[in-house]
Amino acid sequence: MEKRELWTPEKRLALLPDFPRELFVEEAKFLYEDFLDHPLKIGTRQADYQKHINHKVREVKMYNPGWYSDFYWSHSHAKRQLVEKSLHRIVNGLDMDLDTRSSKHRYAYDTSLRWRIYLRLTEGYQVKEGDKPYRVFPDNAVRAFFNLEKMEIPDEKVEDSLLLDLEEPPIEDKEYNDIVPF
Repeated sequence: MEKRELWTPEKRLALLPDFPRELFVEEAKFLYEDFLDHPLKIGTRQADYQKHINHKVREVKMYNPGWYSDFYWSHSHAKRQLVEKSLHRIVNGLDMDLDTRSSKHRYAYDTSLRWRIYLRLTEGYQVKEGDKPYRVFPDNAVRAFFNLEKMEIPDEKVEDSLLLDLEEPPIEDKEYNDIVPF
């Protein structure tokens, strides 16, 4: 029971009991695979308005995962290689405690990614798949482990109404016969 109160994401996952640690590792695997499957890819194409004969413009062919984009901007342009190494360490049980003894704060990405996973498991998150966004609700068993209140998870009908709030309102086809005085 002491580990519930003592563990924070600054510490390695090995200090957690099997139950939440397995969920942390599973979530880290998902993030790691998502990260490897969706690297930012930039290509070029002919410009719509040619300024010279070989005028090309850059365009994004594949975007980074949304969670990584948030991580990138919240960590002063996080280095992709370091994020990949940290996720690999977390998935394989090789992650380390945050080392604040040196000025470089070794394993800071491990800590940041453990915090992100902790929040995903205890607070939930939003995912946009295609054009349809949906919410992944938190795991109440993990919330109970960390002595957090149980969250009410709405039934499917309420969840559908949440999706409607996330989407843009539908455009109604109406004829406007306004008389413009000019």
